[in-house]
Amino acid sequence: MMVKPSCTLEDSISEDDLYELRMTKSEHNPRFILTTATPQCFVVLHAFMKKYDGAIREKEKFAKRINS
Repeated sequence: MMVKPSCTLEDSISEDDLYELRMTKSEHNPRFILTTATPQCFVVLHAFMKKYDGAIREKEKFAKRINS
């Protein structure tokens, strides 16, 4: 994708050009925010994994066990 120096990617993307891909059968439910560069090419703008509610507490318990 060629971008003019006076134009940023943010200026050229509207809400209609954004897509969300969810991998719901995966352990941490990864999600991707995408846009189209061409009709055959997607660009990943952001990707993240959802942590389940107990993830932070479990990490704290694990850290306490190691340090104790």
